[in-house]
Amino acid sequence: MKLVKKPMFWIMFGALVLRLIGLNQSLWLDEGVQVQTARLSLRQLFVQHFPSDFNPPLSYLITYFWLKLFGASEISLRLPSVIFGLASVYLLYLISNELFPKKKLLSRAAALLMATAPLHIYYSQEVRPYSLACFLVLAAVYWFLRLVNNPSKRCARCYTLCVVLMLYSHYLTWLMLPVFWLGTKLLKPNKKTIKSLLFTNYCLLIAIFPWLPFLFKQLRFGWTQAASLPVWGQTVGSVSLKSLVLVPLKFTIGRISLDNNLVYALLLLPVLSLIGALLFRAWQKKTKPALFVWLWLILPLGLGALISLKLPVFFYFRFLFVLPAFYLLLLWGLQSSAKKHQAILLEALLAINLICSTLYLAFPCFHRENWRRAVQALHLRNQQAAPVLIIPEVSQPFAYYDQGESKLLTYGQIDQLSDQNFVWLVKYAQPIFEPDNKTEKMLIKNRWQSIYEADFRGVTIKKFISLKNER
Repeated sequence: MKLVKKPMFWIMFGALVLRLIGLNQSLWLDEGVQVQTARLSLRQLFVQHFPSDFNPPLSYLITYFWLKLFGASEISLRLPSVIFGLASVYLLYLISNELFPKKKLLSRAAALLMATAPLHIYYSQEVRPYSLACFLVLAAVYWFLRLVNNPSKRCARCYTLCVVLMLYSHYLTWLMLPVFWLGTKLLKPNKKTIKSLLFTNYCLLIAIFPWLPFLFKQLRFGWTQAASLPVWGQTVGSVSLKSLVLVPLKFTIGRISLDNNLVYALLLLPVLSLIGALLFRAWQKKTKPALFVWLWLILPLGLGALISLKLPVFFYFRFLFVLPAFYLLLLWGLQSSAKKHQAILLEALLAINLICSTLYLAFPCFHRENWRRAVQALHLRNQQAAPVLIIPEVSQPFAYYDQGESKLLTYGQIDQLSDQNFVWLVKYAQPIFEPDNKTEKMLIKNRWQSIYEADFRGVTIKKFISLKNER
């Protein structure tokens, strides 16, 4: 009963409810890739998959073992991300206590904003490494602060473990290392702490060494992909003014958007003005703890932008692990405002979170690509068991729902259709992998006519009939 009366209990309960709503929506491309990859053997994972991927192994290994224990339903597969998301909410509360020990209300407010954060809710419902990476960065920050404030062997061991796991969760979390190194100098811990941190850095080098051969192979693969598929590079992470502006925008409103850009901009202008004013106030009141949080926010984003000049990795959701710093600074700016305005400003921030999270959860148009409905529609209309043309690099979510029922052909196997009366074309990622739309043009040239087309939140399927085979 005592637990139920505590504010943090209700914050955590609310965070759980928000992350369970809509958890069974369709897997999208990247989730399908991760799930289908996790069905490989461990040997195949390391020999076949990782050299041509661009992710460390931890998230895939968690999915691999989780799938074997709890099955492959959408809800089951997403539960680890839900758990990491919930743990992140509580860790932010603990971190705020370490940074601002005399401001308990600020710690609860930070947890409340994280619990209702639309972007964090979205990625707490995805079979990808972002929720895991955010959790491990928060864990590393927490134990780093504990080590600085109260050095002990336990703190040093926990910090080392968390950073090692962090490095194996997502490559962009490696950009947190300079934050810890500069944070050590900024917070000025005692000699004992500095020795512990130096030992930790030595352990990190040893721990990451076995993965370096895979990293070098992945880098070569990434550069090859960026060179051979320039549209892919522009789509998945090239740095630009738009990608930079999207960071504070999406940190604030999550994945919702409107087709009318003018209306979208007019609605967001007061919201972004509030965010900008609070961040400006936070910058004016520069204490050492606040400067550490600024490092946490700015340094990974800045270094990520520089890296993206050569290798396209800059996309706002890949920096989910700096979202907690964003909220801490907003609250720090709020604390710097007049006392009579603080409650109103906090309510405004909470209202923005709840409105945007509700829009995402309540309206399917903001959900992920609907591969499940696309495959169901194809099965319903494919009485002739016609083959399906699909780009192999994006076939995994189709295969997850198809369960081997359809005969899949790649775009390059169009020559195998000479004896077919019907064929299906999955128009997904075609602008990236086949920007000239060669396959569909060839179908039309060879007297195939489209007789059905439907779009399922970005997954377009088309059915063609062969005119030359008509009797």
